[in-house]
Amino acid sequence: MVPSGPDNFNTPEKNASNQSHLHERILEHLPRSLSVENTETIDAPSSPTSATRYIFTTTDASAPDAHIEKVRELFNRHSHQITTTETRLYVDVYASSDAPREPHSTKVNKNTTKTVPNPGVTTDSDDAEPQSLRAKYPITNIVMFGLTVVTTLFAGLRWYGTAGLSFEGVITVLPFMLSVLGVLGTHELGHYVVSQYYGVDASLPYFIPMPNLLGTLGAVIRMESEEIPSRKILFDIGIAGPLAGLIATVFVTVIGLTLPPVTPPPSLEVHLNYPPFVQTIAWMLGEQTSYVGAKTPNPVLVGAWAGTFITFLNLLPVGQLDGGHMMRAIIGPAQHKVQFAVPLTLVSLGGVVTFVLNSPGIVWFVWGVLTLVMLTGGTVDPADETPLNQSRRILAVVTFGIGALCFVPVPVSLLS
Repeated sequence: MVPSGPDNFNTPEKNASNQSHLHERILEHLPRSLSVENTETIDAPSSPTSATRYIFTTTDASAPDAHIEKVRELFNRHSHQITTTETRLYVDVYASSDAPREPHSTKVNKNTTKTVPNPGVTTDSDDAEPQSLRAKYPITNIVMFGLTVVTTLFAGLRWYGTAGLSFEGVITVLPFMLSVLGVLGTHELGHYVVSQYYGVDASLPYFIPMPNLLGTLGAVIRMESEEIPSRKILFDIGIAGPLAGLIATVFVTVIGLTLPPVTPPPSLEVHLNYPPFVQTIAWMLGEQTSYVGAKTPNPVLVGAWAGTFITFLNLLPVGQLDGGHMMRAIIGPAQHKVQFAVPLTLVSLGGVVTFVLNSPGIVWFVWGVLTLVMLTGGTVDPADETPLNQSRRILAVVTFGIGALCFVPVPVSLLS
Protein backbone atom coordinates (compact mmCIF):
# COMPACT_ATOMS: atom_id res chain seq x y z
CA MET A 1 0.00 0.00 0.00
CA VAL A 2 1.17 3.52 -0.76
CA PRO A 3 0.11 5.35 2.39
CA SER A 4 -1.44 8.76 2.49
CA GLY A 5 1.46 11.07 3.10
CA PRO A 6 2.15 14.77 3.37
CA ASP A 7 2.26 17.02 0.34
CA ASN A 8 5.10 19.44 -0.26
CA PHE A 9 4.25 22.97 0.96
CA ASN A 10 7.73 24.41 0.53
CA THR A 11 6.95 26.68 -2.42
CA PRO A 12 4.20 29.34 -2.63
CA GLU A 13 3.02 27.98 -5.98
CA LYS A 14 2.79 24.42 -4.68
CA ASN A 15 1.16 25.63 -1.49
CA ALA A 16 -1.52 27.56 -3.39
CA SER A 17 -2.29 24.57 -5.62
CA ASN A 18 -2.55 22.21 -2.67
CA GLN A 19 -4.68 24.65 -0.69
CA SER A 20 -7.11 25.00 -3.60
CA HIS A 21 -7.39 21.23 -3.97
CA LEU A 22 -7.84 20.82 -0.22
CA HIS A 23 -10.60 23.46 -0.13
CA GLU A 24 -12.44 21.63 -2.92
CA ARG A 25 -12.06 18.32 -1.08
CA ILE A 26 -13.38 19.84 2.16
CA LEU A 27 -16.42 21.43 0.51
CA GLU A 28 -17.27 18.22 -1.35
CA HIS A 29 -17.03 15.78 1.55
CA LEU A 30 -17.72 17.85 4.69
CA PRO A 31 -20.71 16.44 6.63
CA ARG A 32 -23.65 18.71 7.35
CA SER A 33 -22.85 18.74 11.07
CA LEU A 34 -19.54 20.55 10.36
CA SER A 35 -18.91 23.90 8.68
CA VAL A 36 -15.74 25.87 7.90
CA GLU A 37 -15.62 28.86 10.21
CA ASN A 38 -12.26 30.30 9.21
CA THR A 39 -8.74 29.60 7.95
CA GLU A 40 -5.63 31.35 9.18
CA THR A 41 -1.86 31.22 8.85
CA ILE A 42 0.17 30.19 11.89
CA ASP A 43 3.85 29.68 12.59
CA ALA A 44 5.05 26.11 12.03
CA PRO A 45 6.91 24.60 15.00
CA SER A 46 10.70 24.83 14.87
CA SER A 47 10.65 26.26 11.35
CA PRO A 48 10.59 29.69 9.69
CA THR A 49 7.84 28.52 7.36
CA SER A 50 4.13 28.80 8.10
CA ALA A 51 1.30 26.33 8.48
CA THR A 52 -2.41 26.64 7.79
CA ARG A 53 -5.04 26.29 10.50
CA TYR A 54 -8.57 25.27 9.55
CA ILE A 55 -11.29 26.00 12.09
CA PHE A 56 -14.48 23.95 11.89
CA THR A 57 -17.68 24.57 13.82
CA THR A 58 -19.91 21.66 14.78
CA THR A 59 -23.66 21.74 15.33
CA ASP A 60 -23.66 18.28 16.90
CA ALA A 61 -21.49 17.87 20.00
CA SER A 62 -22.75 14.34 20.64
CA ALA A 63 -20.39 12.61 18.20
CA PRO A 64 -16.92 14.18 18.58
CA ASP A 65 -15.07 10.97 17.67
CA ALA A 66 -17.00 10.70 14.41
CA HIS A 67 -16.09 14.30 13.60
CA ILE A 68 -12.41 13.59 14.24
CA GLU A 69 -12.48 10.56 11.96
CA LYS A 70 -14.19 12.55 9.20
CA VAL A 71 -11.64 15.35 9.46
CA ARG A 72 -8.80 12.81 9.37
CA GLU A 73 -10.31 11.45 6.19
CA LEU A 74 -10.31 14.92 4.63
CA PHE A 75 -6.70 15.63 5.58
CA ASN A 76 -5.34 12.11 5.17
CA ARG A 77 -2.78 13.17 2.54
CA HIS A 78 -1.30 15.92 4.71
CA SER A 79 0.71 16.05 7.91
CA HIS A 80 -1.72 17.52 10.40
CA GLN A 81 -2.63 17.88 14.03
CA ILE A 82 -6.19 18.03 15.35
CA THR A 83 -7.34 19.85 18.48
CA THR A 84 -11.01 19.84 19.47
CA THR A 85 -13.33 21.56 21.91
CA GLU A 86 -17.03 20.93 22.41
CA THR A 87 -18.03 23.07 19.41
CA ARG A 88 -14.89 23.52 17.31
CA LEU A 89 -12.18 21.49 15.62
CA TYR A 90 -8.79 23.08 14.85
CA VAL A 91 -6.69 21.38 12.15
CA ASP A 92 -3.11 22.56 11.67
CA VAL A 93 -1.70 21.47 8.30
CA TYR A 94 2.10 21.36 8.07
CA ALA A 95 4.74 20.87 5.44
CA SER A 96 6.27 17.40 5.78
CA SER A 97 9.47 18.71 7.37
CA ASP A 98 7.54 20.87 9.87
CA ALA A 99 5.22 18.20 11.25
CA PRO A 100 5.19 17.70 15.02
CA ARG A 101 7.51 14.95 16.18
CA GLU A 102 4.84 13.17 18.21
CA PRO A 103 2.10 11.52 16.09
CA HIS A 104 -0.82 12.57 18.24
CA SER A 105 -3.90 14.75 18.10
CA THR A 106 -5.16 16.32 21.31
CA LYS A 107 -8.85 16.19 22.06
CA VAL A 108 -9.98 18.72 24.65
CA ASN A 109 -13.44 18.27 26.12
CA LYS A 110 -14.74 19.61 29.45
CA ASN A 111 -11.25 20.13 30.87
CA THR A 112 -10.20 16.56 30.10
CA THR A 113 -7.55 15.63 27.59
CA LYS A 114 -7.37 12.42 25.59
CA THR A 115 -4.48 11.63 23.26
CA VAL A 116 -5.37 9.68 20.14
CA PRO A 117 -3.13 8.48 17.26
CA ASN A 118 -2.81 10.71 14.23
CA PRO A 119 -2.13 8.62 11.10
CA GLY A 120 -1.13 11.70 9.12
CA VAL A 121 2.20 12.13 10.93
CA THR A 122 5.14 9.73 11.02
CA THR A 123 7.83 9.38 13.64
CA ASP A 124 11.24 7.84 14.11
CA SER A 125 9.81 4.89 16.04
CA ASP A 126 10.96 1.35 15.41
CA ASP A 127 7.93 0.63 13.22
CA ALA A 128 8.16 3.78 11.12
CA GLU A 129 10.95 2.70 8.78
CA PRO A 130 9.62 -0.81 8.07
CA GLN A 131 6.16 0.64 7.43
CA SER A 132 7.64 3.22 5.06
CA LEU A 133 9.60 0.56 3.22
CA ARG A 134 6.53 -1.64 2.92
CA ALA A 135 4.57 1.30 1.56
CA LYS A 136 7.20 2.27 -1.00
CA TYR A 137 8.19 -1.27 -1.96
CA PRO A 138 5.27 -3.72 -1.52
CA ILE A 139 7.66 -6.66 -1.70
CA THR A 140 5.28 -9.21 -0.19
CA ASN A 141 2.51 -8.28 -2.62
CA ILE A 142 4.87 -8.53 -5.59
CA VAL A 143 6.37 -11.88 -4.52
CA MET A 144 2.96 -13.43 -3.85
CA PHE A 145 1.63 -12.15 -7.17
CA GLY A 146 4.67 -13.58 -9.00
CA LEU A 147 4.20 -16.97 -7.34
CA THR A 148 0.50 -16.91 -8.20
CA VAL A 149 1.30 -16.19 -11.85
CA VAL A 150 3.49 -19.30 -11.89
CA THR A 151 0.98 -21.57 -10.15
CA THR A 152 -1.83 -20.29 -12.38
CA LEU A 153 0.21 -21.00 -15.51
CA PHE A 154 0.83 -24.55 -14.31
CA ALA A 155 -2.90 -24.92 -13.60
CA GLY A 156 -3.58 -23.79 -17.15
CA LEU A 157 -1.44 -26.64 -18.47
CA ARG A 158 -3.95 -29.10 -17.03
CA TRP A 159 -6.92 -27.42 -18.68
CA TYR A 160 -5.26 -27.16 -22.09
CA GLY A 161 -3.52 -30.52 -21.90
CA THR A 162 -0.19 -28.87 -22.67
CA ALA A 163 2.93 -30.80 -21.68
CA GLY A 164 5.60 -28.70 -20.00
CA LEU A 165 5.90 -24.98 -19.32
CA SER A 166 7.87 -24.15 -22.49
CA PHE A 167 7.63 -20.83 -24.26
CA GLU A 168 4.92 -22.20 -26.51
CA GLY A 169 3.15 -23.64 -23.49
CA VAL A 170 3.18 -20.26 -21.72
CA ILE A 171 1.69 -18.57 -24.78
CA THR A 172 -0.99 -21.25 -24.93
CA VAL A 173 -2.08 -20.99 -21.28
CA LEU A 174 -1.59 -17.22 -20.96
CA PRO A 175 -5.29 -16.44 -21.67
CA PHE A 176 -6.29 -18.78 -18.83
CA MET A 177 -3.94 -17.05 -16.40
CA LEU A 178 -5.12 -13.59 -17.46
CA SER A 179 -8.78 -14.54 -17.10
CA VAL A 180 -8.41 -15.97 -13.59
CA LEU A 181 -6.09 -13.30 -12.19
CA GLY A 182 -7.92 -10.56 -14.07
CA VAL A 183 -11.24 -11.36 -12.42
CA LEU A 184 -9.72 -11.81 -8.96
CA GLY A 185 -7.53 -8.72 -9.23
CA THR A 186 -10.37 -6.52 -10.49
CA HIS A 187 -12.51 -7.58 -7.54
CA GLU A 188 -9.85 -6.61 -5.00
CA LEU A 189 -8.88 -3.43 -6.83
CA GLY A 190 -12.52 -2.36 -6.59
CA HIS A 191 -12.15 -2.41 -2.80
CA TYR A 192 -8.76 -0.71 -2.94
CA VAL A 193 -9.79 2.17 -5.21
CA VAL A 194 -12.90 3.02 -3.18
CA SER A 195 -10.92 2.76 0.06
CA GLN A 196 -8.40 5.26 -1.29
CA TYR A 197 -11.20 7.55 -2.45
CA TYR A 198 -12.59 7.73 1.07
CA GLY A 199 -9.17 7.99 2.70
CA VAL A 200 -9.42 4.57 4.37
CA ASP A 201 -6.03 2.87 4.57
CA ALA A 202 -5.95 -0.44 2.71
CA SER A 203 -3.17 -2.60 1.38
CA LEU A 204 -2.64 -3.56 -2.23
CA PRO A 205 -4.07 -6.99 -3.13
CA TYR A 206 -2.34 -10.09 -1.77
CA PHE A 207 -2.68 -12.96 -4.25
CA ILE A 208 -2.59 -16.43 -2.71
CA PRO A 209 -0.75 -19.07 -4.80
CA MET A 210 -1.98 -22.65 -4.57
CA PRO A 211 -1.36 -25.67 -6.86
CA ASN A 212 -5.06 -26.44 -7.42
CA LEU A 213 -7.43 -26.29 -10.42
CA LEU A 214 -7.16 -22.49 -10.57
CA GLY A 215 -3.60 -22.09 -9.34
CA THR A 216 -4.76 -19.77 -6.56
CA LEU A 217 -7.00 -19.47 -3.53
CA GLY A 218 -7.94 -15.95 -4.54
CA ALA A 219 -6.76 -12.54 -3.39
CA VAL A 220 -7.37 -10.32 -0.38
CA ILE A 221 -6.64 -6.79 0.75
CA ARG A 222 -5.96 -5.79 4.35
CA MET A 223 -7.92 -2.91 5.85
CA GLU A 224 -5.42 -0.95 7.93
CA SER A 225 -7.69 1.77 9.32
CA GLU A 226 -8.78 1.16 12.89
CA GLU A 227 -12.31 2.37 12.22
CA ILE A 228 -14.59 3.00 9.23
CA PRO A 229 -16.06 6.52 9.47
CA SER A 230 -19.65 5.72 8.46
CA ARG A 231 -22.12 3.12 7.27
CA LYS A 232 -22.09 4.70 3.82
CA ILE A 233 -18.33 4.29 3.47
CA LEU A 234 -18.47 0.73 4.82
CA PHE A 235 -21.16 -0.12 2.29
CA ASP A 236 -19.38 1.50 -0.67
CA ILE A 237 -16.10 -0.27 0.10
CA GLY A 238 -17.86 -3.60 0.62
CA ILE A 239 -19.92 -3.50 -2.57
CA ALA A 240 -17.15 -2.15 -4.79
CA GLY A 241 -15.33 -5.50 -4.99
CA PRO A 242 -18.31 -7.64 -6.11
CA LEU A 243 -19.47 -5.05 -8.63
CA ALA A 244 -16.00 -4.65 -10.15
CA GLY A 245 -15.50 -8.40 -10.18
CA LEU A 246 -18.87 -8.99 -11.86
CA ILE A 247 -18.05 -6.50 -14.61
CA ALA A 248 -14.76 -8.31 -15.24
CA THR A 249 -16.59 -11.64 -15.15
CA VAL A 250 -18.98 -10.51 -17.89
CA PHE A 251 -16.06 -9.63 -20.18
CA VAL A 252 -14.27 -12.91 -19.45
CA THR A 253 -17.50 -14.87 -19.98
CA VAL A 254 -18.09 -13.32 -23.40
CA ILE A 255 -14.50 -13.95 -24.48
CA GLY A 256 -14.44 -17.51 -23.12
CA LEU A 257 -17.73 -18.45 -24.80
CA THR A 258 -16.64 -17.16 -28.21
CA LEU A 259 -13.25 -18.90 -28.19
CA PRO A 260 -13.09 -22.45 -29.62
CA PRO A 261 -13.55 -25.43 -27.26
CA VAL A 262 -10.63 -27.67 -26.35
CA THR A 263 -10.05 -31.33 -25.64
CA PRO A 264 -8.78 -31.67 -22.07
CA PRO A 265 -6.40 -34.49 -21.10
CA PRO A 266 -7.80 -37.66 -19.48
CA SER A 267 -6.04 -36.69 -16.25
CA LEU A 268 -8.46 -33.79 -15.79
CA GLU A 269 -11.20 -35.69 -13.97
CA VAL A 270 -13.45 -32.78 -13.03
CA HIS A 271 -16.30 -30.93 -14.67
CA LEU A 272 -17.27 -27.35 -13.82
CA ASN A 273 -20.97 -26.58 -13.51
CA TYR A 274 -21.70 -23.02 -14.57
CA PRO A 275 -24.27 -20.94 -12.63
CA PRO A 276 -27.30 -19.12 -14.11
CA PHE A 277 -25.24 -15.89 -14.44
CA VAL A 278 -22.91 -17.51 -17.01
CA GLN A 279 -25.69 -19.62 -18.55
CA THR A 280 -27.77 -16.50 -19.21
CA ILE A 281 -24.90 -14.76 -21.02
CA ALA A 282 -24.31 -17.91 -23.06
CA TRP A 283 -27.99 -18.00 -24.02
CA MET A 284 -27.91 -14.35 -25.06
CA LEU A 285 -24.87 -15.00 -27.27
CA GLY A 286 -26.21 -18.25 -28.69
CA GLU A 287 -23.20 -20.13 -27.25
CA GLN A 288 -22.97 -23.22 -25.07
CA THR A 289 -21.24 -24.15 -21.83
CA SER A 290 -21.10 -27.90 -22.48
CA TYR A 291 -20.36 -30.11 -25.47
CA VAL A 292 -21.20 -33.64 -26.51
CA GLY A 293 -18.14 -35.85 -26.41
CA ALA A 294 -14.72 -35.08 -25.01
CA LYS A 295 -14.62 -31.35 -25.72
CA THR A 296 -15.07 -28.68 -23.07
CA PRO A 297 -15.47 -24.89 -23.28
CA ASN A 298 -12.32 -22.88 -23.73
CA PRO A 299 -10.37 -22.68 -20.42
CA VAL A 300 -10.77 -18.89 -20.44
CA LEU A 301 -14.33 -19.59 -19.30
CA VAL A 302 -12.85 -21.08 -16.12
CA GLY A 303 -12.04 -17.48 -15.13
CA ALA A 304 -15.75 -16.69 -15.41
CA TRP A 305 -16.61 -19.71 -13.26
CA ALA A 306 -14.08 -18.54 -10.67
CA GLY A 307 -15.49 -15.01 -10.77
CA THR A 308 -19.07 -16.11 -10.12
CA PHE A 309 -18.12 -18.64 -7.43
CA ILE A 310 -15.97 -16.12 -5.55
CA THR A 311 -18.64 -13.43 -5.91
CA PHE A 312 -21.27 -15.70 -4.37
CA LEU A 313 -19.01 -16.63 -1.46
CA ASN A 314 -17.97 -13.03 -0.84
CA LEU A 315 -21.60 -11.89 -0.74
CA LEU A 316 -22.41 -14.21 2.14
CA PRO A 317 -23.65 -11.81 4.88
CA VAL A 318 -21.24 -12.86 7.59
CA GLY A 319 -18.13 -11.55 9.34
CA GLN A 320 -15.52 -9.71 7.31
CA LEU A 321 -16.82 -10.90 3.94
CA ASP A 322 -18.13 -8.27 1.54
CA GLY A 323 -21.70 -9.35 2.20
CA GLY A 324 -21.07 -9.03 5.94
CA HIS A 325 -19.87 -5.44 5.51
CA MET A 326 -22.82 -4.61 3.27
CA MET A 327 -25.39 -6.14 5.61
CA ARG A 328 -23.82 -4.40 8.62
CA ALA A 329 -24.17 -1.09 6.78
CA ILE A 330 -27.78 -1.85 5.80
CA ILE A 331 -29.33 -3.13 9.03
CA GLY A 332 -26.84 -1.85 11.60
CA PRO A 333 -25.85 -3.75 14.77
CA ALA A 334 -28.59 -6.33 14.17
CA GLN A 335 -26.16 -7.92 11.70
CA HIS A 336 -24.36 -9.49 14.67
CA LYS A 337 -27.41 -11.73 15.24
CA VAL A 338 -28.53 -12.29 11.64
CA GLN A 339 -25.18 -13.66 10.48
CA PHE A 340 -25.48 -16.73 12.74
CA ALA A 341 -27.88 -18.22 10.19
CA VAL A 342 -25.18 -18.41 7.51
CA PRO A 343 -23.09 -21.36 8.86
CA LEU A 344 -26.23 -23.38 9.57
CA THR A 345 -27.54 -22.73 6.04
CA LEU A 346 -24.26 -23.77 4.41
CA VAL A 347 -23.95 -26.98 6.44
CA SER A 348 -27.58 -27.82 5.62
CA LEU A 349 -26.84 -27.18 1.94
CA GLY A 350 -23.87 -29.52 2.13
CA GLY A 351 -26.13 -32.21 3.59
CA VAL A 352 -28.72 -31.81 0.80
CA VAL A 353 -26.06 -31.94 -1.94
CA THR A 354 -24.36 -34.99 -0.40
CA PHE A 355 -27.31 -37.12 0.68
CA VAL A 356 -30.14 -35.96 -1.61
CA LEU A 357 -28.35 -35.06 -4.84
CA ASN A 358 -25.67 -37.70 -4.24
CA SER A 359 -22.98 -35.23 -5.31
CA PRO A 360 -19.85 -33.79 -3.68
CA GLY A 361 -21.00 -31.34 -1.01
CA ILE A 362 -17.73 -31.00 0.87
CA VAL A 363 -17.25 -27.40 -0.30
CA TRP A 364 -20.37 -26.30 1.61
CA PHE A 365 -19.34 -28.17 4.77
CA VAL A 366 -15.95 -26.46 4.61
CA TRP A 367 -17.48 -23.03 4.13
CA GLY A 368 -19.95 -23.71 6.90
CA VAL A 369 -17.02 -24.22 9.26
CA LEU A 370 -15.14 -21.21 7.86
CA THR A 371 -18.11 -18.87 8.32
CA LEU A 372 -18.57 -20.21 11.83
CA VAL A 373 -14.98 -19.22 12.56
CA MET A 374 -15.62 -15.82 10.97
CA LEU A 375 -18.31 -15.17 13.56
CA THR A 376 -15.63 -15.03 16.25
CA GLY A 377 -13.91 -12.17 14.41
CA GLY A 378 -16.98 -9.95 14.50
CA THR A 379 -17.86 -7.27 11.97
CA VAL A 380 -16.75 -3.70 11.39
CA ASP A 381 -18.57 -1.12 13.51
CA PRO A 382 -18.63 2.29 11.76
CA ALA A 383 -18.25 5.49 13.76
CA ASP A 384 -21.30 7.13 12.18
CA GLU A 385 -24.45 4.99 12.33
CA THR A 386 -26.49 7.19 9.97
CA PRO A 387 -28.68 4.79 7.92
CA LEU A 388 -28.07 4.28 4.20
CA ASN A 389 -30.14 6.20 1.68
CA GLN A 390 -32.74 4.51 -0.50
CA SER A 391 -30.56 4.29 -3.62
CA ARG A 392 -27.87 2.31 -1.81
CA ARG A 393 -30.46 -0.04 -0.35
CA ILE A 394 -31.83 -0.70 -3.83
CA LEU A 395 -28.31 -1.26 -5.14
CA ALA A 396 -27.74 -3.76 -2.33
CA VAL A 397 -30.87 -5.74 -3.26
CA VAL A 398 -29.80 -5.83 -6.91
CA THR A 399 -26.28 -6.93 -6.01
CA PHE A 400 -27.44 -9.70 -3.67
CA GLY A 401 -29.87 -10.78 -6.41
CA ILE A 402 -27.04 -11.04 -8.95
CA GLY A 403 -25.04 -12.90 -6.33
CA ALA A 404 -27.86 -15.46 -6.13
CA LEU A 405 -27.52 -15.99 -9.90
CA CYS A 406 -23.86 -16.89 -9.25
CA PHE A 407 -24.91 -19.85 -7.10
CA VAL A 408 -24.86 -23.44 -8.28
CA PRO A 409 -25.46 -26.30 -5.79
CA VAL A 410 -22.67 -28.46 -7.22
CA PRO A 411 -19.89 -26.17 -8.48
CA VAL A 412 -17.57 -29.06 -9.39
CA SER A 413 -18.47 -32.60 -10.44
CA LEU A 414 -16.13 -35.56 -10.58
CA LEU A 415 -16.02 -37.42 -13.88
CA SER A 416 -16.72 -41.11 -13.49
